[in-house]
Amino acid sequence: MNTDYTDNTDPKKQGLIYEDLTYKINGVLFNTHKELGPYAREKQYVDTAVRIFTEKGMGVEKEKRIGDSGNILDIVVENKSCA
Repeated sequence: MNTDYTDNTDPKKQGLIYEDLTYKINGVLFNTHKELGPYAREKQYVDTAVRIFTEKGMGVEKEKRIGDSGNILDIVVENKSCA
C-alpha cells in the first residue's frame, strides 16, 4: 500500500499561500475591532482598517468592483487578498 501522498483536502495540512500577508491582515483587523469595539457600522470598520493598512505602508484598495458581476469587495490588500 502506497502511503506517499498529499491530502490536499485536509486544511490542517495546507499552508497559507501568503502567510506573512495573512498575519498582517489579521493583525490590522484585530486592531480595527479593538479600536472600534463590537458595535460599529461596517463603513466605520472599513474606513478604520483602510487607515491602519495605509499607516503600515500596505497597498490597499477600498470598494473594488469585480468585473461586471455587480459584486464589490470591501477591501483588497496588496492586490492579493481581500478582506
